[in-house]
Amino acid sequence: MKCPPTEELGAWLDRELGQRRADEVAHHVASCTVCRAAVRQLEQLLAELKAPAATRATPDRVGRILARLAEPPRRARRGRWLGLAGALVAVAAVVLVVRPAPDAGEFAARGGGSASLAQQVGATVYALATRATPLAAGTHVRADTAYVVGYRDLATTPVWTLTFAIDARGDVHWLYPAYTAAAEVPAAAPLAPGDREALMPDGVVLDHPAPGPLRIIALILPSRPSVAAIEALHGEELSVAALQARFPAAVISELRVEVEP
Repeated sequence: MKCPPTEELGAWLDRELGQRRADEVAHHVASCTVCRAAVRQLEQLLAELKAPAATRATPDRVGRILARLAEPPRRARRGRWLGLAGALVAVAAVVLVVRPAPDAGEFAARGGGSASLAQQVGATVYALATRATPLAAGTHVRADTAYVVGYRDLATTPVWTLTFAIDARGDVHWLYPAYTAAAEVPAAAPLAPGDREALMPDGVVLDHPAPGPLRIIALILPSRPSVAAIEALHGEELSVAALQARFPAAVISELRVEVEP
């Protein structure tokens, strides 16, 4: 058999494969030096992530390991969600205080919500490569760029997010919550409260975004609508001003980047 993708090796380590396939992967790994090395790297990274916070892997180290294990992520209806490897980047970075350079990656907050909520929550968008790098407004990105968003949630009551991108065609691409099948209508993703910025547990590659301007919009809300609240909107209804009028209690942020041809 050919070498399994990294995602399947991770599923094998997590005992998530069926018995027949697990036996096939085990037999292949036993005879393949490349896959044995990949499995050792994954086991090492998982062990570091389970270690006490002071000894956990840094985003730089996670990135270097994942660069060697990189495999194309699976396609989904609205975006491509990274599997085990992509999730590990975010999990490792969650334990760190992320301090991006001034204005780098910070969404441009457009107000809304109560004054207290606007002061308690915030968002930063990162590109995932060999490390999580905060994006600045106007940055040129590739169509296959992987994104992850970090949120600050100091609120004393629960809050949720609807985070999505709108490409030059006007197509909506979902980041959070995951929206991978038309039959599913997920509700807004919950944000975990804490005194430091935390990355979402998954990285996302948009599904063929059109070249040109890309708007990444985050709504942080004290209520929990579903993706249908955004999917029903079109054109100018998706402008920040129109969204703020529709969701007056939300804190809405926007970052504009440029997708290269």
